Amino acid sequence: MLAIHAFLEAIAKLIDLVRERREVDRRLFDDHVEPIFQSMRQIAKDYLGLFASVNSKLRDRQVPVAEALRYLETSRAELAPLRSEMTRYAAALLESRQPQAILHFATRCYELIAVDQPGGAVRWHGVRVVKLPVSAGTSLLQKLEDRIRTHLADKGVAVQAAAIRQLSADPEELRDLPREALAEISSAYLSNVGHAWQSVQDDYFWLRVHSLR
Repeated sequence: MLAIHAFLEAIAKLIDLVRERREVDRRLFDDHVEPIFQSMRQIAKDYLGLFASVNSKLRDRQVPVAEALRYLETSRAELAPLRSEMTRYAAALLESRQPQAILHFATRCYELIAVDQPGGAVRWHGVRVVKLPVSAGTSLLQKLEDRIRTHLADKGVAVQAAAIRQLSADPEELRDLPREALAEISSAYLSNVGHAWQSVQDDYFWLRVHSLR
């Protein structure tokens, strides 16, 4: 009887331990994962809509290149505070001693904001973040302007990025600019954001299933 009693006590303690662990998991999910995910949903929606619009403008030769760049520059600023907050939030989670699944989710969020920056977005020493990334919108703007400057340099024209955005119409030197090449750059960002957002969702739903049992 004593052995059975001890066994039942051990089982009861195990059940309490599992219950406590589930409560911790639920609090982690409610306090961190859920609010981050809802913010990332808005960021992904913003990115997808922005890059699709930029892509459309770049393919339309009736729209000056400078107008597409100004649209990207202005629109990317709208959710800049939220992106900055979420980047730091994800970075703080990565710095903390959270369960591996939480760290994985935070990494996916971090990578969505810094999409298409191979080797530069997240640098690891274990799971330690070394630097915050440039946002995808800023990165795309820089790449487009670099491509335009290269095109102008080949024609012997030197121009600053800010000057390109101020143009009201495409100058003669930009009339033969390969717009499809620019559109392909934005298309790559659009595709990569879609993949990154899917990864965030996959991790979120895994955590939801395992945290809310």
